[in-house]
Amino acid sequence: MNPLAIFNAQKRSRYISRMVKSCKQAFGDPVSTVPIFVLGIQRSGTTMLMFAFHLHPEIAVYDESRDSPSFLDFRLRSLPNTENLVCTSPFPVACFKPLADSHITTQLLEHFPAALCIWALREYSDVANSFLRKFPHATKAIRLVCAGQEGGGWFQEGISEETGQIMRNLPWQDFSDYDFACLVWWARNRLFFEQHLEREKRVFLLNYEKFVTAPEESLQKITDFIGIPFSPQMTRYIHARSISRHSSPQINPLVQELCDELTASFNTLQT
Repeated sequence: MNPLAIFNAQKRSRYISRMVKSCKQAFGDPVSTVPIFVLGIQRSGTTMLMFAFHLHPEIAVYDESRDSPSFLDFRLRSLPNTENLVCTSPFPVACFKPLADSHITTQLLEHFPAALCIWALREYSDVANSFLRKFPHATKAIRLVCAGQEGGGWFQEGISEETGQIMRNLPWQDFSDYDFACLVWWARNRLFFEQHLEREKRVFLLNYEKFVTAPEESLQKITDFIGIPFSPQMTRYIHARSISRHSSPQINPLVQELCDELTASFNTLQT
């Protein structure tokens, strides 16, 4: 931990939780562990969710990473490696956040019969704004896909032929960075329906706005879904300050239509 982080209560809490859980990981006996995969698109509140999981005593947390025992370049190292981490865990729940692997959700569910998935969904304009502020090359991969070129990495790997065709037929040459960022939201969240996850009982759809405005209710539903007791301390650092935090630039009407249609499809699934 960065020495200065000791003055940040949130980072300090996560560090202490990690140290306590590391000791249990090192000396505890393996138990029957349920793997949880947090999926969706970046900037959808998944870091806040994982922090809540860090504060639950029964959950081992594997955050996405450039290089760690579970991740390489922010993707799961392999399914056998993930399976080994699950099988040797002394925790009832092992939670992974492979956002860059969201396009293989069905493979994860098939490989891990006991697995559960949480798909995080956030309003597209807030995701696009946050995306552009967080990642300096946020639109590089989608520009390549729209142009029919290679080099889009995991983003390109997740693009179906139908999605790719729709994107290539758009007047993308005239799009702004914001248009492209919204289109990233559309393409990655479209994976939810392309994989028919709306039919899958082992997938929980988490609405970001409900999560941050009613955290106790949302986390109670999540822990019930997982099958573990709710822990009040999980809500400690959840906040709603990022909802509509920045004004949105003008959006291309065709991109807006795609995003609004997908939002409407998700709205039919949420109660």
